[in-house]
Amino acid sequence: MLGFAGGVMACVLVGGSVALASVPSTTTGTITACVNNSSAAVRLIDYQAGRRCVATEHTVSWSKGYRYRGAWSASVAYAVLDVVSSGGSSYLASSPSTNRPPGTNPSYWGLLAGRGGTGLQGAPGVTGAPGVTGAPGAAGAPGAAGPKGDTGLKGDTGPAGPLLTTLPSGVTVYGTTGIYITGAASIVFGSGVISLPYAFAVEPTLAVVVPGGTDVHCTGNVDNPTAPSGYICLYEGSANMDNLYTYGYDGLPAHSIKRGVALIIARTGSNGFLYGTWAATG
Repeated sequence: MLGFAGGVMACVLVGGSVALASVPSTTTGTITACVNNSSAAVRLIDYQAGRRCVATEHTVSWSKGYRYRGAWSASVAYAVLDVVSSGGSSYLASSPSTNRPPGTNPSYWGLLAGRGGTGLQGAPGVTGAPGVTGAPGAAGAPGAAGPKGDTGLKGDTGPAGPLLTTLPSGVTVYGTTGIYITGAASIVFGSGVISLPYAFAVEPTLAVVVPGGTDVHCTGNVDNPTAPSGYICLYEGSANMDNLYTYGYDGLPAHSIKRGVALIIARTGSNGFLYGTWAATG
């Protein structure tokens, strides 16, 4: 038996004569020959053209061999017996073609080996090394407030605070005052005080606002007494008197009102009184 290169003319000497055949087949790539039953002489035949062996011969055929062309490509021209891979399967070309996908063109391609099914899950791999620590995440939302804790032990008594001797600047103190005297035919006097808890650092100014009256500095009223810094403002709520006299208070030099004001009213012929509120601001 002889082997032949695909796609060439083959010649065989049989009984002193030469037989020519166009082999292999252009459609199947198969090479066909006839072998004499007695002498084992071999002659090629053009099986594609209808040639057949005679009664004293038997037919033999073989393929010229497959040619693996790799993954199928639409731009490649394929010949008979070319083998390609596509979609996990392999195909054998049965006819020449270009741009004929194997999976959808059975006239040009035969399935050589189908794609296998999914295999069993493999054994777990070895645990990898720890990764790099990631960046800190964003701060979470505040949690719910916890229950109220038990009352703690009583702390030690702290040291005594500084003793104020003067009214701090901008601090306001408030108070009320009232004087009542029984009337008589002659003049009668009655007294009251505006007593400050702290002395002014400098001599303040006293302003008296009569019922229904106003003052450019003392802008409050008997129900809401106010005073600007450096002032003692007296707001009369109701009064029945002839005169009101004011003097320095608490033994300070004459007419000084740093610690407060002594109030004296005078009335003739009937009862006298003075009721009001005051404010003082350091």
